[in-house]
Amino acid sequence: MSDTFALRFAYQNQKWDGMWTEILSGEDMYTESDVIRISARWDITDDLEALIKFNYGKAKTNYTSAVNIPTNLAQPGVEYPDRYAINRPNYEQNEDDGFGLRLTWSINDSLTLVSITDIRSGENDYFEDVDGSADDIAIDEALFGVPGGALGGLDIPVGLGADGDTVYQEFRLSGGSDSVDWFAGVSYYSEELDNSRWEVDYVATAWGVPIGSSRIASEADNTSYGVYGDVTWQATERLALTAGMRWSADEKDWCTNTLQDDFYDMGGPTAGPVCDEEDWDELTSRLIAQYNIGEATMLFASVSQGYKGGGFNTSVADLDGDGIADTVVPFDPETSIAYELGLKSTLLDGRMQFNGSLYFTDYESLQVQIFGFDTGLQIRDAGDAETQGLEAELMFAATDNLTLMANYAYTDTEIVSGPLNGQTLAYAPEDTFSLGANFEHRFFGGRLNWFAMYNYTGEFFHDIDNLNEEPSYGIVNGKVTYSAGSERWDLAFAVDNLTDEEYATLRADFGWGPQLHWGYKRLMRAEFNLYF
Repeated sequence: MSDTFALRFAYQNQKWDGMWTEILSGEDMYTESDVIRISARWDITDDLEALIKFNYGKAKTNYTSAVNIPTNLAQPGVEYPDRYAINRPNYEQNEDDGFGLRLTWSINDSLTLVSITDIRSGENDYFEDVDGSADDIAIDEALFGVPGGALGGLDIPVGLGADGDTVYQEFRLSGGSDSVDWFAGVSYYSEELDNSRWEVDYVATAWGVPIGSSRIASEADNTSYGVYGDVTWQATERLALTAGMRWSADEKDWCTNTLQDDFYDMGGPTAGPVCDEEDWDELTSRLIAQYNIGEATMLFASVSQGYKGGGFNTSVADLDGDGIADTVVPFDPETSIAYELGLKSTLLDGRMQFNGSLYFTDYESLQVQIFGFDTGLQIRDAGDAETQGLEAELMFAATDNLTLMANYAYTDTEIVSGPLNGQTLAYAPEDTFSLGANFEHRFFGGRLNWFAMYNYTGEFFHDIDNLNEEPSYGIVNGKVTYSAGSERWDLAFAVDNLTDEEYATLRADFGWGPQLHWGYKRLMRAEFNLYF
């Protein structure tokens, strides 16, 4: 807009549909989202810059329910069906907006002060036919073992509604000299959450009447503080040492009100709002050594501590056995210490990059989500856990036009104490790797780029109880892009999951048969970009 002011506007709409059909409503599964982002950079003075951002987004989908495989009326027993049936259409809607301001003040040649402000709000509305089936007679038989259904058909819909507001503020001062660089800062974070609707219904579909419900409303007021500092000392031309510390503090106020709990499946009804408050703090540190073997090869070693604050669960507990829940169920903070040894290198006159690392992480009071029929979904202390493994990545420019890529990761996870001792962590495959190639050549006055990538994921468990295992699978993605010689526009055709590999992003069994969310099937798209 001028020598000191610049403005950027961006809009994005995304939608996919047609992968699966719910037969009773006749609807195809879909997701759709719209995002608007406006940003501005203002050089207020030669030493003071402001970066201002505003965003607004909304998204909706009816792809929320995990489908019950054995009781799917449309295609019973088919693990990856194209069609399924549920009693009532699912949906999820999200809407959020945010404002950000980043001020950078160059105080002098060696000191810089940065202020980061971020304000956000959001709303969520959600509904799911949680049994994932319209064959409620079969659900009854699985639950109660009575042929024909003990209740003449049972439907279990779940509804959620929530909104939240957050404020974040950080001040960071940085400086340095020829041999020392440092920064220090403070941060503040506040959030107000209102989970106004948590509804679980149990409906006898053949009779057409509800037989029980759970209703929960909860509110939270959480505040977090941080004070931190970090310094890097260039001890020699080849050796740099970095040390840092951070003090983190959390204050959390939580109130939950179980308005109704006919089956005591969320801990029981309350006589009114049940509230609690807790505060935690932790001092964490890190130490990093970096040694440059040569101009293009670097070794590093690090030890760092981590901290995740505690909190409260939505469901409650009846400790005195009078049938009225009286206690909010808290969970403790999670801490960790991580060790890493690694290499970063550029070889063959810059044509090859190779990076690798070994790591070990020790967790205390690991926070995991566990489902119980008497408590619902709760975050609990799973005990201590350990993860270890290695990662390696390679990029090689075989010719001026052809680049080859590969990476590999090995991960070993285990809970080493507590009631889940010996279990592996959820969504933690031992082996993952990818292989890719990028080839570009001149074409019709411009350039034609061919890209392909194969991503392999080894078998893993979807749950901390290690009951629902996902077999290994591989996904092939490809993209062909034509870029005009003017570099003002390009046109691309892309395919994700080219071989239409079948896999699940979620597997579960709540007692009436296995359920799953499918991963995306083959997805083709065309892209057109204009550059101004």
